[in-house]
Amino acid sequence: MVARRYFEPMSYVPKGAQWFLADLVIAISVQGAKKIIVHVNTTLVRADSAAEAFARAVRLGRESQAEYTNSAGRTVKLRFMGLRELDVIHEYLKHGAELAYRERVVDSVSAARALTNKKNALALFRPPARSRGPDYASADVLEELKAHFLPSRHRRSARGTGRRSR
Repeated sequence: MVARRYFEPMSYVPKGAQWFLADLVIAISVQGAKKIIVHVNTTLVRADSAAEAFARAVRLGRESQAEYTNSAGRTVKLRFMGLRELDVIHEYLKHGAELAYRERVVDSVSAARALTNKKNALALFRPPARSRGPDYASADVLEELKAHFLPSRHRRSARGTGRRSR
């Protein structure tokens, strides 16, 4: 059976809370491409209140907007669409601190176990993968990477690799 999603609003902000997590929704469009790539970027926000956290998260989103040229010479636009989520971090930032949680209601222990992944399936241990969408890698960033990491005799052959940049 498929796990049902259950969300409980967390409106309690402890006195003295200073750290929040914001999910920024960024739409990435590439000139001439039919598909739009969407990133949901989870970002740490420092603020002294929920209202300030909201304002600062929106500001971070707006500051992430950009326009540049990809390696194919096409214009790429990053547009901030809004916040998907904003929540307080209840614990002090230290090793082992819980930053956020997701709650699921399932029918069995095996269904709970099915929500886990083996080590090689975790993002940290997977090989880098190309985006399935249009190439949104910045031509300028790719050139900087090539200049820094590739010997000059190999730079020309690495042109247009299409690897994504972060």
